Amino acid sequence: MSDCAWHVESCGTGRQYMLGSEAAEIRFSDEEAVIDQIEANIRPFLFAEPAIRLVLDTPLANPERVVLSIPCLSDENKIIRNFAKSIYTSIMGYYYSADPKSSHFGIANTILSGQGNSLLMREMERHFAQGQTRPDMAARVLDGVVLSTENQVPTPGRNYLDETLAKGLNIYVGYRIHAQGETINHAQMFLPLDSGQEIIDLVYYNLEQILNQNFLAYDESGSQYLEINESLVFKELGSILERSRLKENTRKKILNNIQFNTVFTKDPRKAIGEQVGDSLYDALNKVQDERLKAATEVSSSLYAAVMVKSTEMTHMNNPDLGEFKGSINFNKSESKPKAAPKAAKEAVEEEPTLVPEPKTRVPSKEEAESKKAPKKKAEVKEEELEEIKASKKK
Repeated sequence: MSDCAWHVESCGTGRQYMLGSEAAEIRFSDEEAVIDQIEANIRPFLFAEPAIRLVLDTPLANPERVVLSIPCLSDENKIIRNFAKSIYTSIMGYYYSADPKSSHFGIANTILSGQGNSLLMREMERHFAQGQTRPDMAARVLDGVVLSTENQVPTPGRNYLDETLAKGLNIYVGYRIHAQGETINHAQMFLPLDSGQEIIDLVYYNLEQILNQNFLAYDESGSQYLEINESLVFKELGSILERSRLKENTRKKILNNIQFNTVFTKDPRKAIGEQVGDSLYDALNKVQDERLKAATEVSSSLYAAVMVKSTEMTHMNNPDLGEFKGSINFNKSESKPKAAPKAAKEAVEEEPTLVPEPKTRVPSKEEAESKKAPKKKAEVKEEELEEIKASKKK
């Protein structure tokens, strides 16, 4: 049998495409292998850490927002894995919907083949933008992610301003995710979680302690009592959040006792013992000369005597202040020097000055001396005779 004229061994591109001479083949069927490759490409640029976000939004103060890292156990690997799954879903959408001759199909085919390119980085940036506006996209990133602590978070003390602070300050516990690198634009987002209420309560308590310390300092340094109201509380709270961006000590006070004490440090002498330099410093600063010790103690006694004398003179010049009762002991230490000079003893053991009663006339110096002078015998006898004559008349 001879071949017909219409029978040819080869055909054009269109007929070959319509006839489907190539066998059907399923590509990229192994999803886990593709996701692993995408995860390996984005891991150097993607970072996630547990954090807490404080948002001050009240008409009584300027709005403030700050995000602080907290010492908790992180599920960073699970977040990066979920991010790779989300990017895989969008890349497969480009692969299924794009025309085989379009650029999107070719770039998606390259990514699915295991080769990273700029589309993968741009897709990561787009997921950051969608994660802040679409809760369903954020839920895909946080699928199976939990927030846990190594030790139990301690129960905070009694709060007095928790209801007031909750009116204008919102606290969220979650993860701060950010991307950075040479081939990607810096992007970041904060995704909150439903858990972590014990951390939120402790942060409210720590903020109240900071406010109390600040209000006490303002009250003591001012000339009048400090009037505390909601406006003052929120304005001071806004300044605390603003300082927390720059000052490490402020951040430590806000996050105090979440896992360890960040405000008070332990005495290093209990852990490592007393150092040679400390003992030498103490020895050099101790007074070794006994005569110098006695002189310093006498000086303090003299100072106390001068203060007592000045107090007595004040009451003498101002009788309206009331009766001066005794002397004030300005020297709290009851120990006396063993060998004190005689001049110091005489200065301390002076005769007490008699203070007159209030609203009484103080006699002059001449009147006091005339009363103390001894009367003559003749004057005494005349006074006795006058008394006898007066008794007889009666």
